[in-house]
Amino acid sequence: QPPALPPGVLCSTSPFRTSTSQAVMSAKGIRAYPSASSTLQTPLREPTRSIARRDMPMVRDTDESDFDSGVFDCGGGCKSVCVILLLLGLAASSVAFLVLWLTSGAGACGGVGDVGVRRAMNGLYFATNEQGTAWTRCGDSGIEEGEAWGSIAHYCKWTCVECTGEVVTGVNLSRSGLSGTVPDVFGSLPNLQSLDLSGNEDLHGTLPISVVTLSNLETLLLNSSLLTGALPEGLTGLLKLRDASFANANFSGHLPQFESKFPLRLLDVENNKLSGTLGRTWPASQTMISNNNFSGFLPEQPPHMADVDAQIAISENRISGTLPPYLNQLRLRLLEANNAHSRGPYLSGTLPVNLGGLDALVTLELHDNRLSGTIPTEYSTLNHLKTLDLGSNRLSGSVIDLLLPILENCAKGPTCDIGDNCLDKGPKNICRSEDQKDTCA
Repeated sequence: QPPALPPGVLCSTSPFRTSTSQAVMSAKGIRAYPSASSTLQTPLREPTRSIARRDMPMVRDTDESDFDSGVFDCGGGCKSVCVILLLLGLAASSVAFLVLWLTSGAGACGGVGDVGVRRAMNGLYFATNEQGTAWTRCGDSGIEEGEAWGSIAHYCKWTCVECTGEVVTGVNLSRSGLSGTVPDVFGSLPNLQSLDLSGNEDLHGTLPISVVTLSNLETLLLNSSLLTGALPEGLTGLLKLRDASFANANFSGHLPQFESKFPLRLLDVENNKLSGTLGRTWPASQTMISNNNFSGFLPEQPPHMADVDAQIAISENRISGTLPPYLNQLRLRLLEANNAHSRGPYLSGTLPVNLGGLDALVTLELHDNRLSGTIPTEYSTLNHLKTLDLGSNRLSGSVIDLLLPILENCAKGPTCDIGDNCLDKGPKNICRSEDQKDTCA
């Protein structure tokens, strides 16, 4: 028998163990070759840690007595770790279930819809709640039908949201108490046809560039706000856009050249800080640009959409020249070109005779310009005229009896003024001022 191994030694590379194995193999007729271990004669390496293997318990079967004796007692720390791991597992399962449910979209608005659209809608909601007020109104009606924004319900059920099927086509939040900035989220709403954020006076910042990606947009209303910056030139690429209003805000820079791309029905940029010229063609059949810094002359060509009611408002700018001859080609209902608060330049020339054929004309305001000549007798056919303001010009001649019925009818409206001209004295109820200009001949 070979001598017993020293206590704590589990294996050995000693010459003795190698020779013993060789002797056994020779007895069985097996040719033995020297092993690497016998050649290297590597001494046993002591453990790096100062823990004696002889002190380690042997592994054996366990029974209840081990637990009763505390050998395998987990202790308070282990129990806490177990509880934490259990809670983390439950939380992960809940999150996974919620994600699956959010992305299910169970048809007919039964789910909660597209994740990207929902993220964009939530982004709009939280970015425009700067004052912490949860807006729910849809315009002046005060209607609060539908689910609240940000709720778990499908966004097509949220108040003020219009959908075709499960696709968002309209967000109409006019006068809804929005405050904050408009987030750049509209790239996730490619099917939007109507965006109305008008009448929210605490809405500030700039117009997000992603608005120009809304190729299906037909209505864009951002008037009556504190929005600033330039109007993106990319707006001219929205070929389906028909109504655009940016009035009563703080936009600056040049007006995008809409007329070179497509016809707008309405373009309202009144009361801003815009500048530049109008171009060769009116940008819209209803062009409202009063109270800005536009200069130059009136466009040479009429609007493209001559078959709709036209309105032209260019008051309080620096526009000069004469009134164009094509006005009678339009279904003109309003023409405003006052310069009461301007230092010029002014409109000049005579009153176009063909304005008398505009049966639909309701408002004609050309106050404080340098218009001369007489009031054409053709104006006697303006039976629907409610507002007439030709005051503070250089008009001459007499107020003929033919015009009196028209002027008296106009006097019932909000404004009727032909005073402060070189006219013969007319009825007091239609002349705001009877003073004559010093320049009258």
